[in-house]
Amino acid sequence: MFVRVSLCIVSVCVCVKEWANRAALPSHIVTLLKNFPNNVHPMAQFSSAIAACNSESKFAKAYSKGVKKTEYWEVGATVFLKH
Repeated sequence: MFVRVSLCIVSVCVCVKEWANRAALPSHIVTLLKNFPNNVHPMAQFSSAIAACNSESKFAKAYSKGVKKTEYWEVGATVFLKH
């Protein structure tokens, strides 16, 4: 039991560190979020920001270059392994 809990804690720490390394937002996303009225629900802000991140998406760029759907995993692996 202790080993399992320790592994979970290590996994969480690795995940938190990875998220911290990727925490920077493009300036247009920050501007978008700052321009929402105060009464906009946080989930609406979140979903809008995620959709606006499409301009930074490695998958969208690969799609526009004609990468086949069956090769998307390679794009994802490349993105993940660079960090």
